[in-house]
Amino acid sequence: MFKAMRRADKKMTDAQVETVLAEAGYGVLGLTLPSGYPYAVPVNYVYKDNAIYIHCAGEGQKLDAIRHSEKAMFSIVHSENVIKSKFTTAFESVMVFGTAEIIEASHENAGPLALFIEKYSQDFKAEGMAYVERAAAKTTLIKLSIEHREGKINDRKEA
Repeated sequence: MFKAMRRADKKMTDAQVETVLAEAGYGVLGLTLPSGYPYAVPVNYVYKDNAIYIHCAGEGQKLDAIRHSEKAMFSIVHSENVIKSKFTTAFESVMVFGTAEIIEASHENAGPLALFIEKYSQDFKAEGMAYVERAAAKTTLIKLSIEHREGKINDRKEA
């Protein structure tokens, strides 16, 4: 179903892909709108158990798109450094493809939302967990279950 990466010499190992998925700050969620147009939106996210979680309001284009088609992709550029003298860029990137599902607002969303506090607000854990308790019942989640993932790296150094 998915083509092999053309530049296999730049393919990341599974461990490198895991690191990028766990550490990157944001990615771009790609969906298809009911009109047939592509829709790509940058979002912050958390990764756990081969799934990406995104929090959102209970309505909007992301949810309309998922209701239209559950197929989704997520793209991350973890690092980049333009090497001007070599006319290239050093980078790490990951793309994932899978099925998106909407998890309606519920107190049960506190578990995945706590992962956001762990990742983005560790210095404010107590305050963050109190916020999660208040917000979970009002926060919708998108769960992207990963079916295929691949990473690409160009680690050229400036010379």
